[in-house]
Amino acid sequence: MNSIFLSRTVVLGLLFSVFSVAVLVACQGASGASGLPGASGNPGLPGIQGAQGDPGLPGISGSAGNPGAPGKPGNPGNPGAMGAKGEQGPKGVDGAAGVSPQAALTTDTGTLYLDEGLTVSGSGFLPYEPVIAYVDLGGFRPTLGFADANAGGAWSMTIADVSSLPGKYWSKLGASGVLSVVAEGSDGTIATTPIAYASTRPPAAAPPREPRIGASLSGGSVVTGNSIDVTGSGFGAGEFTSFVIITGVSGDKYGTGQIFQTRKGHGTAIATNTGVVTKSVRVTLDAGSYTLEAKGEDGTTATSVITVLAEAK
Repeated sequence: MNSIFLSRTVVLGLLFSVFSVAVLVACQGASGASGLPGASGNPGLPGIQGAQGDPGLPGISGSAGNPGAPGKPGNPGNPGAMGAKGEQGPKGVDGAAGVSPQAALTTDTGTLYLDEGLTVSGSGFLPYEPVIAYVDLGGFRPTLGFADANAGGAWSMTIADVSSLPGKYWSKLGASGVLSVVAEGSDGTIATTPIAYASTRPPAAAPPREPRIGASLSGGSVVTGNSIDVTGSGFGAGEFTSFVIITGVSGDKYGTGQIFQTRKGHGTAIATNTGVVTKSVRVTLDAGSYTLEAKGEDGTTATSVITVLAEAK
């Protein structure tokens, strides 16, 4: 009974719904005109970045650029190993017959001073061969002189003053050095020798001064703490002289068995042109007798006795 009632109710409901829809469709009017478009909405949030795409195909290569300026040359490399020794060359043509192979040349001095003379001698030349001697300065050959060899092939020439020879060749030389002296015979004989040269001879060294023999020195007595004037004679003119008092002897401090004198210096003085030297010597020694010594730079030596008196009380 209830189920039949429910079935009827459902059917009636469905019919009512269909009827309502039909009524609504029948009553709907014609469609109106389209309205104006609305304003654009705000932009949305950016989306998540997509994955990286595959790389594109490589582009066409560009044209070659202009060549750059050349760089600086690099450091030179190490020298290579020495090559193999070459073959010996052919023997030269023999010299002309008649040339003397044993010719020699000497000078009378080891040093040629350009403001002095020179003697040049030769030997081993051909008999009676005419000879010219000169100095080889490279592009210049100032002549020293001429000579004829004797029957034994020897000759000699002397130049009184080398600087008087013609030409201005000597001005091209330095203050000192070495020259080549050459002697050349008309038949082809040649000899040469080196010689040192200097513009002028240096002044002779002064002879060494010798110590004077027989020099003397005055002495005397002096109270300790006072001075005594002493005089020496027989010294060299202007000889520098030192004064000392020998005070005793020292022990064998070096283990050699030698005993040394102990000395006390008392100044210096210079001798006059007549060899006299004077000095005021102040003495501060204990009472007693001592040796006063005056010794010059040339070795001149004189001594005397100094008697030292005790200071009066």
